[in-house]
Amino acid sequence: MRRLLVPFFLLLCCSGPLLAAIESYEFQNEEQRARYQQLSEELRCPKCQNQNLADSDAQIAADLRRELHAQLMAGKSDEAIVEFMRERYGDFVLYKPRVQRNTLLLWLGPVALLTLVGGLLWWSRRVPAVSPAPLSPQEAEAPAQPLPTPVVSPRIINLLSLLVLLVVAAGSLLLYRHFGAMQALQITEVGQQVFSGQLPEQEQRQRQELLLAELDDWLQSHPQDEKFLYMRARLLSEGGVWDRAVADYRELVSRFPEQDNLLAEYAQVLFLQANRTMTADAAAFLQQALQVNPHNVTALGLLGMHAFEQQDYKAAADYWQRLLRVMPSGTGQAETIAAGVARARELGGLPAEAPPADIRLQVQVTLGEGVQAGPDETVFVLLRAVNGPRMPLAAVRTTVAALAQPVMLDTAASPMRGQVDLAAIGQFEVVARLSRSGQPVPAAGDWEGNSEPIVRDKLPESLAVSISRAVAP
Repeated sequence: MRRLLVPFFLLLCCSGPLLAAIESYEFQNEEQRARYQQLSEELRCPKCQNQNLADSDAQIAADLRRELHAQLMAGKSDEAIVEFMRERYGDFVLYKPRVQRNTLLLWLGPVALLTLVGGLLWWSRRVPAVSPAPLSPQEAEAPAQPLPTPVVSPRIINLLSLLVLLVVAAGSLLLYRHFGAMQALQITEVGQQVFSGQLPEQEQRQRQELLLAELDDWLQSHPQDEKFLYMRARLLSEGGVWDRAVADYRELVSRFPEQDNLLAEYAQVLFLQANRTMTADAAAFLQQALQVNPHNVTALGLLGMHAFEQQDYKAAADYWQRLLRVMPSGTGQAETIAAGVARARELGGLPAEAPPADIRLQVQVTLGEGVQAGPDETVFVLLRAVNGPRMPLAAVRTTVAALAQPVMLDTAASPMRGQVDLAAIGQFEVVARLSRSGQPVPAAGDWEGNSEPIVRDKLPESLAVSISRAVAP
């Protein structure tokens, strides 16, 4: 059994970049899910040529998607989320820049140019003909000389000028799109095909070679393009070109030292480069990844496998148990990880891990000074993680009149029981919200309050929460 487990976990860990790329966000209702989808399609990836957050596989796009989800779960409005993104990443993150002082030329320039040309055309047609000066008697008796015929009339010249102007504007746009974005678009399309895992073996090899050549050419002239540098690092890693993959990942880690996925993937490449031996550098980067994100799949899998091979069964069981908590339940991977945990505990003579006890907390909610509400207005009292999933772990809907009695929050009675691992949550908080609309989603006009962070081992017998803060629109 031991020999069977290690190759599986090696395969699991080596697919870390793919597993780490899977994002599964939970929402309180379908409206939030629809808002998340719409905003992720309307916001642009700051590192991409022309991709929105939903389509981009860049690391920074994944960060923005996590931030977008967190702000939605915190009750922020679409306008507030867009403004946050704009303040942090500038107007480039908006597909449709706002009309403001530094974008007036962008918005009004084409209109002003066309208006000017149209005005000139109109003026040329409205200018009256100039009356000729009176002739002297001698000039009147002289035979009339024919006037020179213009080669092109002024009207034709104006029309040709307008046509040239439009051709230049359209040509400039087309040339930019053709030469500036065609190669990047081609690389992106080929990359999607290569990493889809759906190509026949021979075509897959051909596409990999083509993609690598295109990436090398692009990065030679665009060395700061992190998205394509990451794509090349993954491609080299899958092809077993360890020295070049290590160099690319080293560069990425130096640019993004707080990205846990990059740290873990870099350690994985070092591990494979060393003939599947856990080097000191690889172990250090894995631990660094876990400091940034305690749930990193690649780091937990590799460290657990290494501990198992070293017969440190307690550490292996701990790492794999943490890995099991973030894997989708009911899948074959989750079942194999659970078997690995059980085997490590058996070999190490360790007792089976007891499920975490439910949390039961009594909360006294009051309205702060200046908060006016009718006795039948709705109040929501929620227990949730301080850092982690924003969905409530326990929730009670009550009224202002009922707040005379304490509210009891109990995770055992929550619909979320079994869907969230309570043992993986370090700190909790209680949030009380006066909802003017009667809906659980925060809105302008609501009031709320929250407790100080509390930990499982130091749960108070009773907790007081005052609703005294207006919900930002």
